[in-house]
Amino acid sequence: MIAIFDHTFTDTSVLLDGHSYIRCRFVRVRLVYGGGDFVLEQCAFDGTMLVPVGAAHRTLFQVAPLFGWSYSPPHERLPLR
Repeated sequence: MIAIFDHTFTDTSVLLDGHSYIRCRFVRVRLVYGGGDFVLEQCAFDGTMLVPVGAAHRTLFQVAPLFGWSYSPPHERLPLR
């Protein structure tokens, strides 16, 4: 697992799978999650969005309605211009 310490990510996409983020800050970031292991420890989030892909996307899409949750894929949430 790749460990990243004390870093601020701004206006970018960050892959969660296979990473350990310790004391990091995420500002307007898209956290991309494919279903693998990751660690977020003592992190701060401001305007951050979780974007499931691959297996994680398929799981959320199928399981969310069973709990009464709604889930729309990221491409359906893009702002209209």
